[in-house]
Amino acid sequence: MEKEKKPVYKKWWFWMIITLILILILYIMIFTSNIKPNFEVTDFKISSETTDYSSITNTTRYEGNGILTTSNKKGVYIVALKKTLTSGGSEESRQEDINMVLVSNGKGEFSTYDYGDVGKIEKPSYTFEIIGSQKIN
Repeated sequence: MEKEKKPVYKKWWFWMIITLILILILYIMIFTSNIKPNFEVTDFKISSETTDYSSITNTTRYEGNGILTTSNKKGVYIVALKKTLTSGGSEESRQEDINMVLVSNGKGEFSTYDYGDVGKIEKPSYTFEIIGSQKIN
């Protein structure tokens, strides 16, 4: 008497392989969709302007503009960017500040602003730190 062969789909190891493949696909879908992109401050420049009044105290203002970039060009993100004054500024300058930056198509713009009386303010220098980000679409 010859033993009858079962079709492959009726064997236990076949279903074990299918189950493992499905688990692997779900794992990849869940964990790769939650990967946060890396953000980087690029092209930050500070410009200055000094007033030239004859009857009141002159002031100098420093305006900085920078770009926050990411390699992920898809999606829109809100990024919390911490700005720390490392040198310069005036006595009234904020030592730390948080800017919310909207990053779309891999790029977002932000600015800094500081001013003071001539002779009482120096060109500020900042360090930037990404505190967090949230994808909004």
